[in-house]
Order: sequence, then structure tokens, then C-alpha cells
Amino acid sequence: MLGLDDDHNGEQTNVTEARKIEAPLAAPEKLEADLVVLPREIAEDGRGLYDDSVITIVKELESLGADARYQHEKDGRAWIGEEGAAKIALDLIIGIASGAGWSGLQALFRGSFRTRRVRVRVGRYEQLADGSTKAEWYEIDGNGAEVSEMLRELERSEGHDEKARTEEIEE
Repeated sequence: MLGLDDDHNGEQTNVTEARKIEAPLAAPEKLEADLVVLPREIAEDGRGLYDDSVITIVKELESLGADARYQHEKDGRAWIGEEGAAKIALDLIIGIASGAGWSGLQALFRGSFRTRRVRVRVGRYEQLADGSTKAEWYEIDGNGAEVSEMLRELERSEGHDEKARTEEIEE
């Protein structure tokens, strides 16, 4: 069983959950595509430092019909990896701005990463009536099939999670 981590009883469980997290430092105010892959950190020279597990992710997402891009242009990206990180097949920080984005990301995890361990930090972006943008950030860790299912639950819960810690971003 999958569920949103609302920390209502403080018990630890072994199910895949979406934990609410603070927005990454590199999180943009708004997204310019269905899916925007964010860097793990920003170098002093302004380049985005991306986990080397996401080198081909944009092409894979585009092949699934999503408008996906990196936050930084090609000359503004650098790739970093860590020894011993082989246990995680994919460590992804991504913002989602549309239904096509949700569908593409879920398909990716159900397909290429179905049985492999992945960790995704996902931002759910929503344009509000007053023109501002609301972003909620979550972290999910599990095999691809579990993560896909948890993303489906997050998409369904959009706008219905009153306990959500949200970040209001003014344009």
C-alpha cells in the first residue's frame, strides 16, 4: 500500500511514501515546460551541477511525449557522480507543470526503471487564479513501479491536501 506521509501517528512503516520537503535551492519560480530537470546544486560560476544518473533523462521523457528540458542550457551544465551511489539507478530533481508531465514521468518509472531503485524529488507546480504559482515539493524513494504509483497518487491529490506545506511564489 502506498500513501502520503502525513506524520499523523509518528509510526515508521516500510511502504513507499511521498515525504514533503523544502524546495531545492535551484527551484525556479515557474516552469517553462511540462517537466524541468533541476541540478543537484549550483556551482560558484553559475553552472548547474546535475547528477550523472540523469544524463539521458530528458531524451527518455521526450520519447514518452512530454515536453522536458534541463533548467540550464547545455553549456551551463556539468555532471557529477558519487562513488558508491550505484545502488540508486536514478536520482532526479524535477518540477512538474502539466498532466503530460505527470504521465510522462509515471511512464518512465513504470518502464525503464520498474524494478530499479530510484529517488525523485518532485515539485508539483500550480498556477493560481491571482497569477502566482504554488509549488509543493516531495521526495519518493523506492523501485520504479512504486514511485510511479506514488506519483499517480500525488497527481490525484493535487489541490486537496490542506495540510501541505506550500510555498507561495509571487511572479
